[in-house]
Amino acid sequence: MTLLEKILTELQDLNSKLEKIKSAEKGGFPRMMDGKANLSTTEAMELLGIGRNKLLELVHANAIPHIKNGSRYLFPVDQLFDWLSGRAAENYIKEDESEDIEKMFKTIS
Repeated sequence: MTLLEKILTELQDLNSKLEKIKSAEKGGFPRMMDGKANLSTTEAMELLGIGRNKLLELVHANAIPHIKNGSRYLFPVDQLFDWLSGRAAENYIKEDESEDIEKMFKTIS
């Protein structure tokens, strides 16, 4: 299998996972990944692209949605996506803030 074929296969797999998420959203059901409503620590790490230590730091600070199940943590997919959306929205500059930034640059120039 060539590199291009591997990439195509990966993209098709990701696309099918996205379709599952979209169809779950339309039906009013909680979002799921690979048929699961909750992710393990390892799965959450992979989804978020962060390491175990950072994930556990967020858990202990109660900064990320999670469920403690004995000594394990579970991460509800639906709430995790909402949390991600909220975090991403925090990074956008609001319109009135961008106007203030433009004024700052004009005074500096």
